[in-house]
Amino acid sequence: MKRKSTSAKSILLLAIIIFFIVFSFILAYSFLRPDLISDRIKKQEPIYILFSVSQDEMPLVLELFLYNPATQKAVIIYFPGNVWSKIESLNRFDKIDVLYNSNNIKPLVEKIEKLTDLSIPFYIDIQLDNLAKLVDLLGGLELFIPNPINIEYQARRILIQSGSVLLDGDKLSDYLLIQSDEKSV
Repeated sequence: MKRKSTSAKSILLLAIIIFFIVFSFILAYSFLRPDLISDRIKKQEPIYILFSVSQDEMPLVLELFLYNPATQKAVIIYFPGNVWSKIESLNRFDKIDVLYNSNNIKPLVEKIEKLTDLSIPFYIDIQLDNLAKLVDLLGGLELFIPNPINIEYQARRILIQSGSVLLDGDKLSDYLLIQSDEKSV
């Protein structure tokens, strides 16, 4: 009888040791895995990141950020959602925003890769309400707005002064919605 309790304790101790070893390997891997962007900067390789801001399964903003570490220059290319192109998967010509799917943004990334002849390894897709929360966490976002905005939009009056203004998350959301509506017309 005494032998069984000793072997059970030994097995339990062995299981705890194996658990800690596996946990240590997982922890070491997560801390020591390579940072792809830092590696690209060290190798002086260009960095391409596609940013998309969407609401209700429609992209409001599609922008491609290109950075060359060798020259330390960057550029942002804006892609209107109403750019028409041949969509091979649908076998028709349509706007590129039909490829947007928040659960699988890869078809949209592949289409923009085809249009730009670039390989885009990174993308950031954020919903408009989450962008508003992020901007609020950052304490607002300063933008230069050339003309004052005073319009009725979705049964609400939106007022944004011109010049360099600090917008909170809700005001930035309103501004992006207004801009996307103007560009889609």
